[in-house]
Amino acid sequence: MKSPSSSLLAIAAFLLASCSALERDSSAREWQRAECNRVIDSTDRERCMKRVDDMYGSGVPERRDPPKR
Repeated sequence: MKSPSSSLLAIAAFLLASCSALERDSSAREWQRAECNRVIDSTDRERCMKRVDDMYGSGVPERRDPPKR
């Protein structure tokens, strides 16, 4: 049987890894959006931005109301 502290450590490691992945995706998305902004033609620039948003999402988190008590 696992001790409670080992389970807690496993959960903490999972959460830290998730946060790291979110930061990496955010950085990649922002870099690609900056590259899209360098495109001169507005139609191609919008297409590029749409592709980035499709890959990573718009970057705007969905608003969630806190749970009611």
